Amino acid sequence: MSRARLPIIIGKGRRKGLFGFSSRIFGGDGYDLAIVRLSRDYQSGEPIDLSDMDGAEVILHFCDRDSLQLTADTINRILRNWK
Repeated sequence: MSRARLPIIIGKGRRKGLFGFSSRIFGGDGYDLAIVRLSRDYQSGEPIDLSDMDGAEVILHFCDRDSLQLTADTINRILRNWK
């Protein structure tokens, strides 16, 4: 059983951000996307760095472009169907 707190809630006023970076695991292949807790409120699109973060909720590791593309396609499908 995972120790993760579910669900991870993303929304206005939640002080969460997305932080993408080149992976340092598995020999440096791939990219990681972290959903992070932020130390203060930020405007959407405003740059953040490590000092702005209070920790990570979750880190997604993408081993290849196809996996990232499938994830992006799924999120875009949700966005298109959002009423």
